[in-house]
Order: sequence, then C-alpha cells, then structure tokens
Amino acid sequence: MTIRGLEKVFNQEAKALYQALADHLAQAIERGELAAGQQLPTQRELAKQLGVTTGTVTRAFQELGNRGLVSCEVGRGTFVRAFGGGGVRHDFGRTSERSLIDMAYNLPPPLPGDVETQAFRAGFRALATADDLVRTMHYHFPQTDPDARQLGCEWVRRCGLAASPEELIVTAGAQNALFVALLCLCRPGDEVLCEGLTYPSFRSAADALHLRVGGLALDEEGVLPAAFEEACRRKPKLIYLVPTLQNPTTATMGPARRREIVAIARREGVAILEDDIHALLAEPGATPLCAEYPEAGWYLASTDKLLAPALRICFVRVPGAHRAAVERLVQATQWMIPAVGLWLVQRWLEDGTVERLVAGRRTEAAARLAMARASLAGCGARIPSGGFHLWLPLPSPWRSDAFRLRAAEDGVAVTTAEAFAPGPGLPQAARLCLGGPRDRPELAKALGIIRRILDRGPADMRSVC
Repeated sequence: MTIRGLEKVFNQEAKALYQALADHLAQAIERGELAAGQQLPTQRELAKQLGVTTGTVTRAFQELGNRGLVSCEVGRGTFVRAFGGGGVRHDFGRTSERSLIDMAYNLPPPLPGDVETQAFRAGFRALATADDLVRTMHYHFPQTDPDARQLGCEWVRRCGLAASPEELIVTAGAQNALFVALLCLCRPGDEVLCEGLTYPSFRSAADALHLRVGGLALDEEGVLPAAFEEACRRKPKLIYLVPTLQNPTTATMGPARRREIVAIARREGVAILEDDIHALLAEPGATPLCAEYPEAGWYLASTDKLLAPALRICFVRVPGAHRAAVERLVQATQWMIPAVGLWLVQRWLEDGTVERLVAGRRTEAAARLAMARASLAGCGARIPSGGFHLWLPLPSPWRSDAFRLRAAEDGVAVTTAEAFAPGPGLPQAARLCLGGPRDRPELAKALGIIRRILDRGPADMRSVC
C-alpha cells in the first residue's frame, strides 16, 4: 500500500525520526486517509521504503499504539483502530461484521414492558392533535421563548441547581453546548483542562478548535486538587468536569472535594464547565459546583441519559457576562433547537412521564449494576451505586487493546482507556456499559464472557505495539 507524503516525513526540525513518522501517520488517520480497520505496511517494508532502521518504524508504531490509534496483532500485522486519538468514530454496535453485544457505548438501558415506546406513542399522538401543532413545526428559537427557559429551570432544579429563566440557554444536546462554550471562552492555542480520562467528544471539540488539552490526575473522587492547582500555573481558560458518575471512571466528587475545586478555580480565575449529565442517576444530595461559582460556572444538564438521546435537549446555565455571546453562537452553530423535543419534554414533565422514565431508568440501572457486582466479584471493578457504566482496571499482564480484541472475538464490544485519554500515560483498563445489551439475559451473557476472559488471562493473546 502507498501512504501519501512519506517522502516529506523527516523534513521536520529537531524531531526524532520515529516521532516524525508517528505524527505523519497519526495525521493521515485523523484525515481519514488511513481508514479504521486498514492494515499498515509491515515494519520491514516501511523501513526499506524510508531508508531507516526497522527499530525506528517499530518505535513509531509503538507511539501510535500508545495514542490509541493502532493495534498490532501478532501474526497478522498492524491495523488502524476503530476509534482513538482526538477524533471519535461512533458506530454504536456496528463494530464488526459479526453481531456483538454492545458494552462499548453508554446508552440508557431499555426499560422492561416497552415503557419508552408507549411514552413516545402517547406523546406523538398528543402532538398530532395539539392546537399549536403548526406553530411547533415552524422555526423555533427557545432563547427568546420564556416557556422553554422556564422548562429548563424545572429540569436543572431536579438536578440540584436553582436558576432563573434569564440565566438559561437551550442547546441541541450537550455536544452543542460544549462546542459553544469553547468557542465563547477560548481562542486557538489556548489550554483547556479536563480529567485525565475524559468524555471523548470534549476532546473532539477542543481539537476542532485547535485548543491544547491538559488531562489531570484522578482518584476515586475525580480530579486531584493539587494537580488542578499545579496546572493553573499555565493559565488555562477553563476546566471541563463530570463530577457525578464520571465518564469513564465512575468517580463522584464529595462535598469537600467540590468546595476545594471551586476555591482553586475562583482564586486562579479559571472557568468551570460542569457536565452533570448523570445527576439524576446518582443518589440525591450532591450540590453542583456551579451553585458555588455563579460568576464563572457553566452548568450543562442534558435529557439524553434519562429520556432519549435523540431528543437533543440540553439546558445550560451560563454566567451573565457571556449570555448574549452564547445566544449568538447557538444560533450560528445550530440556528434553531428541534421544537418537537422541547414540546415532548414539557408535556412529559406536566403529565408525570418524566418521573416514570427516571424511576424506570434508576431501577433498571440498579438491577444491572447488581448483576455486574455478582458476575465480576473479586475482579477489582469500580461499580457505582447508579448510572449505566463501570470501570474495570485490568490485572497485569493484560494490555487494554488486547483485552478489547479478545472481548470482540468472544462476542462483546467494549471501550478501553485509549478512547478517553487526552495524553500519554494510559492505564490498562476498560469501560463496560450496561445499557447496550437489549435485556438482562443478554447482559448476563456478556458479563459471563467478560468474567471468563479475565479468569483465563491473556496467555497466547495478541499484543499491542
């Protein structure tokens, strides 16, 4: 195979040969010139083509493996991974020609009794006969709609944050909110902070805007205050946090940790971008960070995990100094918010459907988490009391990519640490999502497969470059 531009790979100032080659191949992957699943030339073939030692190419492939961009399968070759690096390729279960049980994506679990289907059918029937149907289908700008803002107040109140209608902006999902916040607060080249393992789409947004991403060390409560304080010496623009049921590690900040993080942010003048998407899945009582930091705290509360991802509704509490700019950016990036989703959320809040769906999600999550505790007992998994995912540190000598490949071979799709890391120093670990399996029997099958893989160990398993 031919890789474009290889003749210019080493025309870089003061860069090691292996690093220059790794950077070139990484850029080709990000541009889509090297597609997911594509096999790279052999190390010997590439070394001969470039006139360098095989060791140089080996080190370049190892660097790509560390970045989560390729996997090396002994006896087969080196392949571009399905996801990794700054970009994220979502295929939601279509990861193989074979049918895999999906534990890779953090989806809300289906509810027994077809509750969701009934809720949507009832909602759409009501919309079809509504007096304001035609108006609902026209252009709709919730930023100037007091009803939409009031709806947002009710939603964030359930998450633990008191806000007035004028403080809230409605966006087309949390990803739109993240992008708009970064556009508002940052310029190309600025640094933004996040957890050392973080939501991949935050990195995608930061990369698209040419921002530098700094990952901070974590413990069981999330970001370490000392790491945050040290990073503030570099004058970052903001810190992005998921303080409740953090994705992917499940960490939840206690009250003291929240106060400490807010105190550092206030002292150093760093904005907080708080994504509280899991707030209603956790035990009530945690006060959002932004409640204590109104002057520079952005609070994101999405309906995705509780109601349905396709609704694309996120209510954002924006500091007063930025609201006018954010309104313009939302219109520039999205033009309008899907009015049907807003209409459904409002009706469901009024008729009690939201309470039923939230209660159902929590009950189903608790049942699935209990199954995971039983199946993975003694494996060191971090299994929270709520939410739809768990974090599985892998025992030595497992490597993350080898574990992912073995799980796929045995019929289960999982996501490993490479997808979440903004920098080097990857842990050997996997995120297992409990909402993807269609029902509890399918989840039991998937958990059984994972347990058998762990019990057998990685002997004779393919390694990662």
